[in-house]
Amino acid sequence: MKHYSLAVSIALLGFEFSGVGQEFQAPVFNRVWDASFGGSGEDVFPDALNAIKATLDGGYVLAAASASSETGNKMTAGYGATDFWILKLDKRGNRMWEQTYGGSGSEGLQHILVTTDGGYLLVGESNSRSDGNKTAPNRGGIDAWLVKIVSVKGSTSSGRAAASARLTA
Repeated sequence: MKHYSLAVSIALLGFEFSGVGQEFQAPVFNRVWDASFGGSGEDVFPDALNAIKATLDGGYVLAAASASSETGNKMTAGYGATDFWILKLDKRGNRMWEQTYGGSGSEGLQHILVTTDGGYLLVGESNSRSDGNKTAPNRGGIDAWLVKIVSVKGSTSSGRAAASARLTA
């Protein structure tokens, strides 16, 4: 009669466990930095996997939906109920810049992509007409809204809305 043994190995966030009934040692982490950003309203990151990206310079870019004006440590005003809000951090977590994009209605930033030219593509939804700093028209209801931005001499400049297309269910 043959006997089989099964070894299970699970790796999650640096923890490794092998076998059944065996002890494991959790790694010890030292905090390098922490930071908080926001104003008096709700400032939320809808999906951490899509809202925080490593940048080409070793820093990070964060994409959020913001309902705050220039309060707390948020330095850019809003345009409507909620707006796209992006922050660029250096590798130490220091804010390098931030920008808000939107119109008089509501915008929800869902994803941010780092582009090969060093810019960013912001992807979300909007029900605003062409006002605030939103230049793409509303097609009715809630539209998909894409905004391409690029750096101009060390600062971030708003590009034109690349597209606005009606969302269909």
